[in-house]
Amino acid sequence: MAGKTVTIELSSNAKDETPAENEMGTLPIGKLLRKMSLPLIISMLVQVLYGLVDSMYVARLGDSALTAISLCMPVQYLAVGIGIG
Repeated sequence: MAGKTVTIELSSNAKDETPAENEMGTLPIGKLLRKMSLPLIISMLVQVLYGLVDSMYVARLGDSALTAISLCMPVQYLAVGIGIG
């Protein structure tokens, strides 16, 4: 077997790539807070709507069932808010 030559071609654009800019360090604080808090606000609104619809259906079962849901919902909102935040 004769000696084989292996050539490796390096990508010429590897050195041309610039790292992505970090928005956390460049955006103004107000704009950054609005951008980061929007998903949290939307998810909490969905949770509140879920609670309202759930309360409407549970209210048909009776007062004690609605009372139980009304006492548990704030705890659920707090847990979801901490988990998402």
